[in-house]
Amino acid sequence: HLAQNETDIGSFLSTFRDRIGHFHVSGVRRGFSHSRVSLPQSEVRVAEYLTGFDRSDMIACVENKTVELARCSLRVLRSRYAARVDAEA
Repeated sequence: HLAQNETDIGSFLSTFRDRIGHFHVSGVRRGFSHSRVSLPQSEVRVAEYLTGFDRSDMIACVENKTVELARCSLRVLRSRYAARVDAEA
């Protein structure tokens, strides 16, 4: 919900990176519920911030309302974490 609340995502992640064990991810677009916006549809480049979370103990929860939107977001996550996501799928 960092992007939704217009929080400085980079600063937040730099400060709390070691304390974050999981994250909920979706896209962000003004006028839409975050659960209705996939990562590729996002006005905020949320996926760019995910690179720093390439840890084996990290849990990512996709928050999209439909299977189609979730699949779009999952494709982005897979492109960022290809080896680990495919091994665990």
